Amino acid sequence: MKTKHFIFLLRFGFFLVPLLWCSSLSAQTYFFENFTVDKGLPQSQVLSVFQDASGRLWIGTNQGGVARYDGSTPEIFNETNGLSNNVVYSIDQGDDGILYIGTNKGLSVYDGKKFKNYTTEKGLSHNGVVKVLKDKKGKILLGTGKGVCVLEGDTIIPLKLDSVLDNSTVFNIVEDSKGNTWFCTVQSGLFLFSGGKLKNYTTANGFKSNYIYSIIQRGTNNYWIATHEG
Repeated sequence: MKTKHFIFLLRFGFFLVPLLWCSSLSAQTYFFENFTVDKGLPQSQVLSVFQDASGRLWIGTNQGGVARYDGSTPEIFNETNGLSNNVVYSIDQGDDGILYIGTNKGLSVYDGKKFKNYTTEKGLSHNGVVKVLKDKKGKILLGTGKGVCVLEGDTIIPLKLDSVLDNSTVFNIVEDSKGNTWFCTVQSGLFLFSGGKLKNYTTANGFKSNYIYSIIQRGTNNYWIATHEG
């Protein structure tokens, strides 16, 4: 009997709640394993979960830094190790294996040995880096408390796309199968960047709320959008 394992992240405001769900192809058998401070987590509130190219889990917490889990004992990375802040919102990995960690006080770049940190003093438009995304071209996009930035080499460049978006908290960034980029914001609705043009969708277009948490594509032209009101 084959059993599939999935990790789901349920967003509430700026927090993500991880749920491990397992399903069988031949029978509905469910197994739950809880990761808590008793099993090595530095803090019980999990804000992000990322699996790297080696299969290890990186678990970002609220005020506890990051726990790297390889199936045995979690290894903790925090401000003491050089992480910019212990509130970790988002994690992604570049093609070269380098990790990009969005925190409440800037971006931390981890090469496997040490951290390099970026703040507003080094180009960020806002120190709250809520979302980190490596796009299909390999660029590192950063959703911040004040618009979108891109990390190119060792330089962070704020993207000047729109006066509203540039001053909004960008909660999530998603690429779809057609090469479009979607920016989910707090209070300013959903933005679509396509063909060099930006379009904003808000309650005026039928949304129940302008707090947009996530978007997923289902089929070529169908999208499911998670807002604060459903």
